[in-house]
Amino acid sequence: MGEQPGFDCPKAGNLFLEITRFLKRSQPKAFLLENVPGLKTMTETYTHIVKALEVTGYDVSTEVMSARGLTVTGRKRLFFVGLRRSRQDDDKVATKIFEFPFVPDLQLTFRDILDYDTLPAEELEILRLGESTFNQLLTNKRTWRPSSLAWPNLKGDTLTSHYGNAVGRGESQLVPCCSPHRPRRFSMREMARCMGFPNVYEFLPIRERQSPMAYRKENYRMIGNAVCPPLVAVLAGAVLDHCAVPPLKPNDKDEHHCDWVQQGRKVAVELAMSATRSEPVCVPRGCLVHA
Repeated sequence: MGEQPGFDCPKAGNLFLEITRFLKRSQPKAFLLENVPGLKTMTETYTHIVKALEVTGYDVSTEVMSARGLTVTGRKRLFFVGLRRSRQDDDKVATKIFEFPFVPDLQLTFRDILDYDTLPAEELEILRLGESTFNQLLTNKRTWRPSSLAWPNLKGDTLTSHYGNAVGRGESQLVPCCSPHRPRRFSMREMARCMGFPNVYEFLPIRERQSPMAYRKENYRMIGNAVCPPLVAVLAGAVLDHCAVPPLKPNDKDEHHCDWVQQGRKVAVELAMSATRSEPVCVPRGCLVHA
């Protein structure tokens, strides 16, 4: 967020050097890294990263990919895939080409993951906006309109780690509630579902003296900084396919050989579906919220 100092960042600008150090020492057959898509627009920093990874002995491919097909959020991330070169190829031009895999589109929408008004009453009370926050929201007509609510037939915006901190400024997507109730924030489980985390994912318990909303914002931050598991599963399958030893030729058949690309997609779909409700919620049309 904000300024993008790259390697000049005082907090973690040199963290990337630890990645290259690890690659030089361990020499894995392949690696998978991700970062924000804006990194690709930082031409000097992006080029430096790719060259540094190539120097460690890898052919590097990059691609901006969206989790939109496997989740409800349109989250985009820049992925780096590196395939280790053999010693014979060290002095040659890059020969291994990684093909980023096809991502299936499950056409999930908010009706598949949100609980709307079916959450416990005490949870709804915590998540619903207060009167002053809602009135502030209504004055920000440039950044917020009722049409931007999480209606059942829509997909969501990209979730951020500061979700819930600037609700009054119209920077957080909200869930519509049946009148006369005001809209509410996502629950922690709903936000995890947005990112493709299965329903079996367990949150840490609330700490002593931690307020209910502070506890939720802490988890919002954790989820907003995470990757989308289903998308990573698709990518991991494609990476593992390049690491298979020995690789099969197109006409070869081996009942013990795993089609890692297909397996990655299978796991991705299973993860995505395990991050949905058992039954989609049906919300009546026209239930616009008002104070």
